[in-house]
Amino acid sequence: MHAFIIEDDYLIGQSLQDMLEPLGFKSFSYARSEDAAIMGANAQKIDLISADVRLLPGDGLRAVETICATRNIPVVFVTG
Repeated sequence: MHAFIIEDDYLIGQSLQDMLEPLGFKSFSYARSEDAAIMGANAQKIDLISADVRLLPGDGLRAVETICATRNIPVVFVTG
């Protein structure tokens, strides 16, 4: 299974990966901004999105709305 982690903080992204690996996720991709998330999601099969609500730059909610407009992907929002 593949997880797409949208997170602008490197350490939080790595922590999320560490939490998802025992749940069966074998591959991961990352985006640190809204634009990068939208562009990066188009070329891959995604089984789960973990997204920070507030990104610098951008907005995780808008990124997920755009990505999921044409695909049904489970999403977990994470924010501080």
